[in-house]
Amino acid sequence: MRKIIRAKNKKLMVAIIFFICFYLYLSNNWIENTRYNISSDKIDTPIKIVHLSDLHGKQFGKGNKKLIKNIMKESPAIIVFTGDLIDADRNTNIKESAQFLEQLSQFAPVYYIRGNHEYNSSKYQELMNYLHEIHGRFYILDGDYQKIKLKGYTFNILGLDRNKKGVMEKFLAEKGYRIILNHYSENFLENENLSRFDVDLVLTGHAHGGQWRLPIIGGVYSPGQGFDPKYYEGIHEGNGSIQVISRGLGNSIFPFRIFNRPEVITIIIE
Repeated sequence: MRKIIRAKNKKLMVAIIFFICFYLYLSNNWIENTRYNISSDKIDTPIKIVHLSDLHGKQFGKGNKKLIKNIMKESPAIIVFTGDLIDADRNTNIKESAQFLEQLSQFAPVYYIRGNHEYNSSKYQELMNYLHEIHGRFYILDGDYQKIKLKGYTFNILGLDRNKKGVMEKFLAEKGYRIILNHYSENFLENENLSRFDVDLVLTGHAHGGQWRLPIIGGVYSPGQGFDPKYYEGIHEGNGSIQVISRGLGNSIFPFRIFNRPEVITIIIE
């Protein structure tokens, strides 16, 4: 009788371990598509933007084919990437991560800023060499901005991975829809308080969706904010501006996401 109970207990333990491993795999590899509709009196025709962040060198299938397929089905007008393309601790998939952006740029213009992991990586220059070799519609916004036309509407996209003297003033003087790309989600309503500027949309990452998103509690921990973070996902509003925070795609020091699948955001401005 005891042998039978022990055998059943072993089977139960194996089943539990299998379930946990399977769940962790899904939580970290099953991409979630999030969509936000943002209204604007500056835009009459819907314009679609895909927002990506915090890949940390992760691969979704060989050559990131699964991730690329997921993004392309959204048919975006432009794609933005708000930092941490690679991971400074592991320093893996440097070339592959650059190639991922290059492949995206064949389908739609890609606007990229660096995050703390690019700057802190010992492979920083290697990464930048690969990025500068990209042949396609790929733009590194190094504390500056680009003015573009989408469906006849003027968009100004400013990348604030670092500040350059006088750039913000020029950017704010431009007519049209203004977008700021900044890696740090806490910079919208706190720290640099980007919401104080006359901008329409601020796109950020860095917070990893709180890493673990527990029922009722929400996000548990985010880089730069610590435990019980305020700004780890979703839409936030302040002074007439809107911030969209990406939960990101990969992981850094802690290897697992819980109730927090990798995220591809599609923003429809209309």
